[in-house]
Amino acid sequence: MWLIIGIVLSSIEFLLPQKIQRKFKLIPIILGCSAILEALILCGGSSLFKFDWRMVMYDEFEWQIFYWMGLSLAGVIWVRPTFTHRKNNFSIPQALEVKTLTEILPGETGRVIYEGNSWQACCQDKELKIGAKQKVFILRREGNTLIIVPESFFDS
Repeated sequence: MWLIIGIVLSSIEFLLPQKIQRKFKLIPIILGCSAILEALILCGGSSLFKFDWRMVMYDEFEWQIFYWMGLSLAGVIWVRPTFTHRKNNFSIPQALEVKTLTEILPGETGRVIYEGNSWQACCQDKELKIGAKQKVFILRREGNTLIIVPESFFDS
């Protein structure tokens, strides 16, 4: 019975991929895999411990549901986040003009003010020194650090 439930739940994920909302993706397949794992545990346990699995199937059914729910919850908590990555939609327009808050020494990081917030920044050219309160341009973002160049970089 657990094997049939597992196959049905797992197939829901593949048969209705567009109908399932994004926040519920992978839930049916995790529930199905938990049911299949439950079936394997019952089958393996009956051959290993020499008992009739049909007796356990009907006498201890509430415990089986409890184990299945535990396996499913563990799968949803630990497995699902590894497969559902959020894409970082944050992008900075090319060559956006900002001001430095602190001096940025060659190869070091400093602070710039961007959209009213202080950001960590590093100069693209590792040999340039940028003074405080200078106009700079953002080239890109790497993690939480903005990669910048001074205004004079474009003049030369």
